[in-house]
Amino acid sequence: MADAQHEFGLATRLDADALGEPGKRTFRLLVRSGSSSALIWIEKQELIALAVALEQVLEQVAPEQVAQAEMAPRSGPVQDFPLNPTLEFRVGQLQLGHDGSNEQFQLMASDVEQLEKGQTTPTLSVRMHYGMASALCQQIAALAASGRPLCPLCGQPMGPEPHSCPLSNGHIH
Repeated sequence: MADAQHEFGLATRLDADALGEPGKRTFRLLVRSGSSSALIWIEKQELIALAVALEQVLEQVAPEQVAQAEMAPRSGPVQDFPLNPTLEFRVGQLQLGHDGSNEQFQLMASDVEQLEKGQTTPTLSVRMHYGMASALCQQIAALAASGRPLCPLCGQPMGPEPHSCPLSNGHIH
């Protein structure tokens, strides 16, 4: 993978978080490494896709890490994260690398604004051990589950208003 503008090295903290009410939430990744910190704004579907990719590799190379993450202590509250992070941006592209010899993943994120300007160098690169990656997957799953309930027929989110399901010929339920 190409070098990034900001190389964070091995993460000491990597958490997923959501702000707002279900249906109107914004999602972010909180990253710390040494004295550096980053706040990465990300779409829910991108966050879920990251968790799926991490889980697929983890299940093949380190299934015991997946089980251990369920019992691992969580990071401190979001309030412990710096108010003015070193770096803050909205993700436009994610890349995920795997280093089996060191039991680590490398996450590279590119700022959407820089991509629109033709900048191809990733904005941030950070590495995480398998255990941290597995714990991140658990956090993302919990965030996704805490959203609006899904229609059992079409799988679309249902809000407080009546749901017009296309699979039930538009009948409201």
